[in-house]
Amino acid sequence: MDSVKEQLPKLITENMHLIHNFKADLYKKSFDELFQANRALFTQIDALYMNQNSDVEKEQFVKEIAKDFVSKVKVYFEANVKKSKQDTSILDYNMVMSSFVIPCIMEYRAESTEALTDALLTEWNAAFTKYRIQKGTFADIDGAFKRKLCYITTAVCDNLEKADDSYELTTLRAFRDNYMMHSENGKGLVKEYYETAPALVMRMNQFKESRQIYQEIYNRYIKPCISYIEQNQYEKCEKMYINMVHTLEQQYIGGAS
Repeated sequence: MDSVKEQLPKLITENMHLIHNFKADLYKKSFDELFQANRALFTQIDALYMNQNSDVEKEQFVKEIAKDFVSKVKVYFEANVKKSKQDTSILDYNMVMSSFVIPCIMEYRAESTEALTDALLTEWNAAFTKYRIQKGTFADIDGAFKRKLCYITTAVCDNLEKADDSYELTTLRAFRDNYMMHSENGKGLVKEYYETAPALVMRMNQFKESRQIYQEIYNRYIKPCISYIEQNQYEKCEKMYINMVHTLEQQYIGGAS
């Protein structure tokens, strides 16, 4: 148990550099390296979990590990981040936690996996209350990098309870495939969004008022884009989408470090 308590917090404290690897061309390799480096730790945790005598003891076991993990990470965070920067820096810690640590634990797929990840998320969100993180798998996140230009629109529509085959998504996907990918600058722009959009959406999802954020994006950017497409004003749609991504980057990524 002591060994687990010592090693588990290092998934965060020794891996904050991974915030810079949350990109399409770096994520999978970085994730695989983290998972392989910690496979023995996950095996040890699962063995201890299975040695508990009852479901109650198993629950207490993962809660104890989770509390210790969050406590040590919080001490590290407060010791290494200036107080004036803690409100924004916690976004980086949340990113590493939700895009690398939690998916890494879930990738092990053992008896203890769900209980441990649930306990970690509960303790984390209770300790760092301004923002929130959610459970996600490697497959979910890696797949997000493949949605390209429509990823932000997909997130908006998901939050506003619009279907994956909604008019907005269908229209913008067609615009991407039939115009953007054939325009002079389109391929480069799609590649840029391919790198940026998943991290951007993950940032926005951490805010408690995320639904309001997505509603504002829909009203300010998505609806006008759709209108431009309907009027065959494709260049205006392209410029609107570029403006949206750059504005959101500055607001939700540019200010955090």
